[in-house]
Amino acid sequence: MLALLLAGILQRISDILSAAGQQVWLPVFLFIIALIFRAKPGRAFRAAIIIGVGWIGLGLVFDLFFSTMVPASQAMVNRTGLQFTAVDVGWPIMAAIAYGTMVGAAIIPIGILVNIILLAARLTKTFDIDVWNFWHWAFVGGTVYTLTQNLPFAFLAAITYEVMCLKVADWTVKPLWDLFPGYQGYSIPQGGGWVGSIPFIAIFKPLVDAIPTPKADPETVREKLGVLGEPLVIGLILGAVIALIAGYGALDIAKVAMASAAVMELLPRIIGIIMEGLRAIADAVTEYMRTRFPGKEIYIGMDAAIAIGHPTTVAAGLILIPVVLLIAAIFPGIKVLPYADLAAVPFFVVAAVPFFKGDLIKSTIMGTIIMIIWQYLGSWWVPIFTETAKSIGAIAPDAAPIGCIWLQPMIPVAVIASKLPIGANYLLLIVVIVAFLFGDRIKGLKEAFSKLYA
Repeated sequence: MLALLLAGILQRISDILSAAGQQVWLPVFLFIIALIFRAKPGRAFRAAIIIGVGWIGLGLVFDLFFSTMVPASQAMVNRTGLQFTAVDVGWPIMAAIAYGTMVGAAIIPIGILVNIILLAARLTKTFDIDVWNFWHWAFVGGTVYTLTQNLPFAFLAAITYEVMCLKVADWTVKPLWDLFPGYQGYSIPQGGGWVGSIPFIAIFKPLVDAIPTPKADPETVREKLGVLGEPLVIGLILGAVIALIAGYGALDIAKVAMASAAVMELLPRIIGIIMEGLRAIADAVTEYMRTRFPGKEIYIGMDAAIAIGHPTTVAAGLILIPVVLLIAAIFPGIKVLPYADLAAVPFFVVAAVPFFKGDLIKSTIMGTIIMIIWQYLGSWWVPIFTETAKSIGAIAPDAAPIGCIWLQPMIPVAVIASKLPIGANYLLLIVVIVAFLFGDRIKGLKEAFSKLYA
């Protein structure tokens, strides 16, 4: 009875947060966090408002991106008459479904508690204040709960992915800081575009490095092309090319080109606004944590959005929009029509950019490889995703299948574990947790990861 009451309360809280929107509840939550960690109230309040304003600005830029670039890219494929089993409903729907599950209703307090325990045990350096993206862990747990109806096992699956995210955040700070020197002290534990891409980057980076390509980092491009190498102008040209291939008229080509240029110019500035607020709160959290964990290096976990304003990320994201659609049109066996998540394409490549030190060509190649894998995984996942959505009433029982074109790598592992006999299923997830918690203490693995970045 008590468990049902608690679940109902948590579900109600989740509903309120979803209705308020991230631009409202995230500043409120971070303001409370800042006060808990002894920040000055005035400074914390101003920082929280700045974060909310920045998030609204980010939403406006993404809306512009979605309303102009996505239709232009889709127009290139629509003429083929290809048929797909499901349509991509995008990460916002995934997040809503995740927080609507039994696991999602409790993931925020449980996630914070697990994080603090791991910090106290010196098993991670990341303190994740990016509570919105706990939905990635919740979705893993919610999927497993749909398949098994085993709530403890579902929570273990969610915690397994949390551990993976925290440890990958620890391991990837060097390339992040090298590309963004001002971000020292921060890490990115986001389970989607960042952590979800790292396993594929680890596998394919040596192959991409072996491809002979001209140097194409932003500085080199600017040096060789002058004004044509400016992000603003690159966005203008990319937008015009995409609209031209889509068969647009002259006026519409100009509109798409200007919208693309606006995204390239505005996105880094909006990220700068968000970072201004986050830094103020993160500084208070960092100082408090360092007094409670003396001698321990602490990273403040942030959304991958902090890294998305790099010119290479934005340019590669624009290039990858038509590439994603062409992959869906050409590659056999892909069942999901890319749609809603096309607006989030820069997140597909954001983790690759630091590992290739801002090189546009290699980052785009890596992004293409990642998207091929994700689209096949997303196609495999359609029945499970649809069933999860139906189980919480997000879609009608007789609704058509829904899908998504990116997929956390933990989902297949959790699904495999859920199909094992009782005992073996728990053991597999525990082995994964132990491997991530202690893998970085194995000298050979640390050397291999260092070589990967070098």
